Amino acid sequence: MISPCEEKSKDNVRYTLDSVMSYKRLSEKQLKFILSISSKTEPKCYEEAKCYPEWMEAMRAEIEALEANKIWDIVNLPHNKIPIGYKWVYR
Repeated sequence: MISPCEEKSKDNVRYTLDSVMSYKRLSEKQLKFILSISSKTEPKCYEEAKCYPEWMEAMRAEIEALEANKIWDIVNLPHNKIPIGYKWVYR
């Protein structure tokens, strides 16, 4: 089975936008749009995010902020209760 990190490295794009067009004549609005669709994609899960140092750093900073702000307390869960969840949103 191929890991998401290995899969990402195989995402070779044969013809990138910059190989077939010039950015020089684009308006600022057009340039922002082109750059937004041609940059790295956002990870969809932790397994993908852990392949990128910038996402690992962002997650580390997020955990540190949650701990510094004392967002949670570890307590025994009352019977028949479900804990509030937390999930990563990669944006």
